[in-house]
Amino acid sequence: KRQKALDISLGLATNSKVFGYTAINVQNGSVLDCGLLDLSKTEDLYEKLELTQKTLHRVQETISNYFLETQQKSELQWAIGMEDYIVEKVRSRYPINVKHFSMLNKLYPIVSYQCYQMLNERPMHFVASDIRSHFGFKKRLISEPLDHVVWEYV
Repeated sequence: KRQKALDISLGLATNSKVFGYTAINVQNGSVLDCGLLDLSKTEDLYEKLELTQKTLHRVQETISNYFLETQQKSELQWAIGMEDYIVEKVRSRYPINVKHFSMLNKLYPIVSYQCYQMLNERPMHFVASDIRSHFGFKKRLISEPLDHVVWEYV
């Protein structure tokens, strides 16, 4: 059980081509940092991991500095959620690209561990379709924007 109130909610979406992240201030719901890192430029697992690690360090520094300046907090309580893309792909009715799946199978647990080491918090792993059904999001066409539905819950 958590002893302290949450300060930051960090959502991560990782696959072998991109690393997306959003950090939200839990107290006021403001987005503190978000971005998308293109991992498709390299096929090397270690280069991908170095890129994700540098990004996580930058996010941690940015947010820690923000809280030090605005709220004089040096120790933050994080909640980290990672999309479990591996389970999502296995459940999918679409064919799996073996090369992509193999890279993801190596990358995903290491990124999860990087979060644990850097932020002292174990990431929670979620399957996107489970989250959509939990919040009552209907299946949608790819062309339909989901922004308005997501912002209703933020």
